[in-house]
Amino acid sequence: MYFTFNRPACRGRQQSRICAHLSARKSLLPKKVVAPSEDTLTTALMPRPDGCNSSENKMNASIQREALSNRIADAIIELVKNADGPVTLLQVQREVRGFGTNTLPAWYFAIPGAVGDVFVWGGMTEAGESALRKIIYGKKVAVQFVTPLPYLLDGPTPYLDRDDWQPIMLLPPHAANMSKPDLLVRLSPRCLEDALAGPPSGKKADVRVLTPGPMRFSADYFSVGDPRNHFFALVTREPPANSPSN
Repeated sequence: MYFTFNRPACRGRQQSRICAHLSARKSLLPKKVVAPSEDTLTTALMPRPDGCNSSENKMNASIQREALSNRIADAIIELVKNADGPVTLLQVQREVRGFGTNTLPAWYFAIPGAVGDVFVWGGMTEAGESALRKIIYGKKVAVQFVTPLPYLLDGPTPYLDRDDWQPIMLLPPHAANMSKPDLLVRLSPRCLEDALAGPPSGKKADVRVLTPGPMRFSADYFSVGDPRNHFFALVTREPPANSPSN
């Protein structure tokens, strides 16, 4: 039995999403998925004990959360640096403690597009989402928009059935070929051309084309807009039941 996975070419929805994001000015807000339990609601309705300083408790929780976010951010940066090449968020989730969560509440990361937010990754802790947003919009790593294939090759991928999923990979900052005030990206030549095209505006003055530095390996073959994606199909073969391998 053969299973074939095809991905659209650069001129499809993915490229439109990328170009819309690169021209967007809206800041990213953390997204949260919450399922309050009965215990949570009961606890919220219970009277606070005398002398409880809720403001101080919230401040301490915020300080701890920020410290955890910084630790996770440093760990992701170190992971990308040691890889000296593109890293999937699936790998980050596996190797960086505190980044992902299998329970609710959970946070997800999205990028602003022309017609709404474009989903990038979910199942994160609040500190994990904050760390990812911090290193991307703080230009501590570069972003490469890719097809789902690197994720398929990296392990079980939960978002293949989402039409709004835009996979990304994280790269060392020196691998970027375009810089915006709040973002470093590595685009395919065609998408880079499209991102720079269009009517003149004040935003163009904030965009710089960079000469990317070398990496140990790259994922350019999987980059959205690479013409090779138009001809690519991933084929997985399962041997017949009577095959000697069984």
